[in-house]
Amino acid sequence: VEKGTEWHDGEAWGKPAEAIGAHLKKGRQVYVSGRISTDSWKAKDGSPRSKKKVVADRVLFLGGQSAPSPGEVLAEE
Repeated sequence: VEKGTEWHDGEAWGKPAEAIGAHLKKGRQVYVSGRISTDSWKAKDGSPRSKKKVVADRVLFLGGQSAPSPGEVLAEE
């Protein structure tokens, strides 16, 4: 099994969005739970496109850079 970093698009609203805006910085580890959502559209050439994203309902800061304390739950919807 190959290990590495994976990046996912995300979306947040309400309290999770406020917490992310106030505390999430590059290098900060965060746990996000929520649901998977799929956006679908047609490209300029008419071909169908889609992209999956995580819609956050809970944000937990784990460690990395400064405040808040690691493990502190900042927001839940």
